[in-house]
Amino acid sequence: MRLRERVEVLWLGARVFGSTCVLPLRMRSAPLPVLLQRLTAHPRAGGIGATSLNVERVARVVERICQIRVFRSRLFPRACVRQSFALYRALTGLGYPVVIHFGVRKNGEMVAGHSWVTLHGQVIAERPSVGRFEQVYSYPT
Repeated sequence: MRLRERVEVLWLGARVFGSTCVLPLRMRSAPLPVLLQRLTAHPRAGGIGATSLNVERVARVVERICQIRVFRSRLFPRACVRQSFALYRALTGLGYPVVIHFGVRKNGEMVAGHSWVTLHGQVIAERPSVGRFEQVYSYPT
């Protein structure tokens, strides 16, 4: 890995870690549409071409940071929510036109929720199970 890419990965990891640390507070302080508007990062100067990190690399960094043990405590939201918010923020900051989705699925009396991120309609950093959830909200719409 080149020095520039290492620095970019470390900087991305630090930003994802910091934003994930404050996520519980942000989630309690605003309704979902307002929270998502605040999480929408404005692309840095130069946009997509200004980084050597592609979508897959960003997704791997976000996934690793979101799986850190401290984020698995009850204080933080479920893994899919942590990862979706972090991925959405990181990729919008790089200028990618990503969309964050929220869905539900009913199994008998049980209702399960899930969130995921797409780029040009393709799911990013997710297992194929996303299709089993009924999409109820997306941002931006």
